[in-house]
Amino acid sequence: MACSCMPNFTRQQWLVTITFIVINLFNAMCFSMQAPFYPIEAEAKGCTPSEYGLVFGIFELVVFLVSPIIGANLNRLGIKATLCTGIGMVGVSTVLFGLLDKLENGKVFLAFSFILRIIAAAGNAAFLTGSFSLIGK
Repeated sequence: MACSCMPNFTRQQWLVTITFIVINLFNAMCFSMQAPFYPIEAEAKGCTPSEYGLVFGIFELVVFLVSPIIGANLNRLGIKATLCTGIGMVGVSTVLFGLLDKLENGKVFLAFSFILRIIAAAGNAAFLTGSFSLIGK
């Protein structure tokens, strides 16, 4: 006997739902895992708390600014392309962000931190806009 609290999804709908749950979870983990390690590395490179604090803050600002632009152009860009491009940008920029410890100069380290966080934020905005649109569809 089927539980009335569970929707009657097809197998494909369940797979898509589970995929989106896992992808959104891992996407959030990529950005939350940086918080414990980045300040220590930034201070070792000579950066001040206000400098590396802006690296964290720029992410949310870019998402706030880019999301409406992507949303307004979503039909032209395509949901699937937006989703795939966004998660690709997030993945590449996250891997490169993990390699920042190889940079010795503190100012170069900070500059690349900003660049990679901006790229990651734009990718995150694209991914989330595409993801939520597809879920709603």
